[in-house]
Amino acid sequence: MEKIKLQENLYVYRQTNEPGVIANTYVLLGNPNILIDAGFLVEEKIGKVILTHSHFDHSKNSLKYQNDGAKILASKTAEEELSNASQIVSPEEIRKMFGWEIKKLKIDETLEENQTIENGNFKLKVISVPGHTPCSIALYDEEKQILFSGDTWFGGERVGRTDLPGGDSKELKISLEKLKNLNTKFIFPGHQ
Repeated sequence: MEKIKLQENLYVYRQTNEPGVIANTYVLLGNPNILIDAGFLVEEKIGKVILTHSHFDHSKNSLKYQNDGAKILASKTAEEELSNASQIVSPEEIRKMFGWEIKKLKIDETLEENQTIENGNFKLKVISVPGHTPCSIALYDEEKQILFSGDTWFGGERVGRTDLPGGDSKELKISLEKLKNLNTKFIFPGHQ
């Protein structure tokens, strides 16, 4: 696993040798330390995990963090999917393909549009961005001009898939317009 310092108090973890789907996991240091997407286990003690959507490559380690005392935050729609362990691929298929164990997850706090999450170093505004999934959210720090876009937008012309269950290209187009109108210097997407 590779740990990259992006800015003061902001790191990304990227797996370089794990087979299968690889998603970025971001650590925002502060009080508490915030993790955006739980694709990987990190060395820092995490107080809050924010899931940008419910796909297993972004949520697979959530229960481990929760068992260690972290609060799990996600949209209401993501909560419904995760509490039923319903994914784009069944838990049995995920186990067979990747060896990952996907279990039901109870969300500690559901997130609403325009809600803010702060940790002293970052002030993240929740933006609902359906399209890749119905439950997708992005997180925007207006002061730092940082956007955590999940799998909605990767910068430039690269966008999230809409061919998976729940994907909607019309919704994605509306969500992309919402994100492209933000004053953004840095985009940190769900994948490299």
